[in-house]
Amino acid sequence: MAISLPKTLRASLLSEIAQGFSETTVEHGTFLSLPSRMWRLHELAHKGSATAQALEICLGEQHISTFVTSEVWKRTLGDWEPDAPPEPFEEKFGKATPSEWAESLVAGLESLPWQYTAYAPFPGDIPVDLLEDALHSLTPSITLVPGQVLASTIPKRANGLRDLLENNGFQWQAHLIYTRIEFEGYIPRRGDSESAHQLMHLTLSLYGIALALGLLIQDPWRNRTRTSPFYAHYIFRSESQTASHVTNLGFDPSHVKMLEELGNFTAARPSETPAPLYIKAAEIGKVLAKASPRLLNAARWYFDSHCGSSDQVRFVQICTALEVLLGDEKQGREAGLAALMANRCAYFLGRSDQERKKINEGFRDGYDIRSKIVHAGKNKLSGTDKAHFYYMQQLCASIIKKECGEVN
Repeated sequence: MAISLPKTLRASLLSEIAQGFSETTVEHGTFLSLPSRMWRLHELAHKGSATAQALEICLGEQHISTFVTSEVWKRTLGDWEPDAPPEPFEEKFGKATPSEWAESLVAGLESLPWQYTAYAPFPGDIPVDLLEDALHSLTPSITLVPGQVLASTIPKRANGLRDLLENNGFQWQAHLIYTRIEFEGYIPRRGDSESAHQLMHLTLSLYGIALALGLLIQDPWRNRTRTSPFYAHYIFRSESQTASHVTNLGFDPSHVKMLEELGNFTAARPSETPAPLYIKAAEIGKVLAKASPRLLNAARWYFDSHCGSSDQVRFVQICTALEVLLGDEKQGREAGLAALMANRCAYFLGRSDQERKKINEGFRDGYDIRSKIVHAGKNKLSGTDKAHFYYMQQLCASIIKKECGEVN
């Protein structure tokens, strides 16, 4: 549903944006130097109002400012002139242009949310042949697509210097499988909107579930026969039955390092039928379609606990994942959060009194290490501490796997 702006807010935006353009200068013939008022446009929408909430869902906290500044940057003004002096906006484009551009931007804001499609390489070097050159739907909006299909249907080309710089060497690779995610919202070129955050969160949750269910495995010692792909979301906007490239939304370097270390059991048996991949993919698809935000959030934290070089940070991340899965803030204050989660974990996973006792004690020991990191600044993990970390990861994966089974 398109965003509806109250008449008073719309009038205020038109006036403020037009005034902003009147104060703008054109640098080197092609870039706009916007005044600070253009980064305060979101303040015109009363925080907490229905309009502000609708804008925040799509754009984030600085909603209108994010949209206007991003859309202005996308406009092509002219050729680069390195020796050209700053030129007032109205002198270059005419006194009527500020109002015209303001109307165009507000109309664009009112047409949100927009439709997008994002593609990202699926990690693990899963043989693309297992898809048999066919698309495989995980959910109505998430699909696994062979690279050769994309290479033949969506040619990559750079239109001008900006696109060339933003492509960052990205190109379709026929031997890869890609995830295709269709969504609505708004993606600025800088990739700093709420929609961009949710896209990345969903993708990392998918990877966390695939890791917990065993489709992916962490294998830093595996032999790599090819150069690692460019890990990013390659994002297109869908409009009037056409798709135009918007930007590339790159993964954090710590995520990229982890993605490059991921392998899969399927790749060791390329002669087998694609049934194992289809079965596991179908299982993951059902989880993504039915899982609660809590389970998806825990899967994201579980994946994050495999990333980065700080053992302390990763220990806190895996404990956060377990808190999402097992914690209860109100009861935690009364009974002690660690004791509560240890009991829940033990009874959720343990099959005998002896097993439950072992899990309970192991969980408490692991969570005690987390407390020493957070509250006492523990700056080094011993070998025993690291063993507890891997045990906590194992517990988290087991809980996610069991909850995924219940979802299915």
